Amino acid sequence: MKKIILGLAITASSLAFGQATTKEIVKSSSPITLGAKGGINFSTTDHAGDGKVGFYAGGFVNIPLSKHFSLQPELIYTMRGEKYTIQYSPNVIAKSTNTDHLLSVPVMFQYDFNKKFYLEAGTQFDFLVSGKTKETGTINGSPYEKTYKSEKGLDVNLGIGAGYYITPKFGVSARFVTRNGAQLGILYKFK
Repeated sequence: MKKIILGLAITASSLAFGQATTKEIVKSSSPITLGAKGGINFSTTDHAGDGKVGFYAGGFVNIPLSKHFSLQPELIYTMRGEKYTIQYSPNVIAKSTNTDHLLSVPVMFQYDFNKKFYLEAGTQFDFLVSGKTKETGTINGSPYEKTYKSEKGLDVNLGIGAGYYITPKFGVSARFVTRNGAQLGILYKFK
C-alpha cells in the first residue's frame, strides 16, 4: 500500500509541476508525438541467484511541457525472471526458475538537452499478467518437480534513464527500474 501511495504522490506532484509550466508550453516547438520501443531486459533478482534476460516492447506518447521538459507515458509488455538454488534442508535442494509477464505503465519526465540527448525519471506501475515458478530438485535423493503460479498484483517502481536520438525519428535508450532491472532498447517516433 505504501508503494501505491508513494507512486501516486510522485505522479500527482509531477503533474502539478507540469501545470506550473503551462506558460512555457507555448514556447515548445515540438508537437505531441507517438512512438514505439523495444529491447532487452536484464532482470534483477530477489534471491541469491541470477536474473534472466527477457525482452520488452510497447508504445509511448511524448508530450512536451516546455522547451526542455516533456512527459512520456508508456504502455509496455515486459518479461522478467530469475534462476536460483534453494537448500530447504540438508536433504532437500531445489533449483527454481521464475518467469513473469507484466503490463507496465511507466510515466517518465524527461529533460531534453538538445533534441537528441535526454535524461528521464519517473514512476512505473507493473501489473502482473501471468507468471510461474518451476522448481526441480531432490528429496532424500529422489527427484521431484513442482510448478507454482505467481500471484497477480500491482508493483510500483521507480525508474531512471537516458536516451539519444541518432536521427529525429530513431534512437537508443537505457533505463534502470527498481525490481525489474536494466533495459536497453531502440525507439522510433512516428512524425
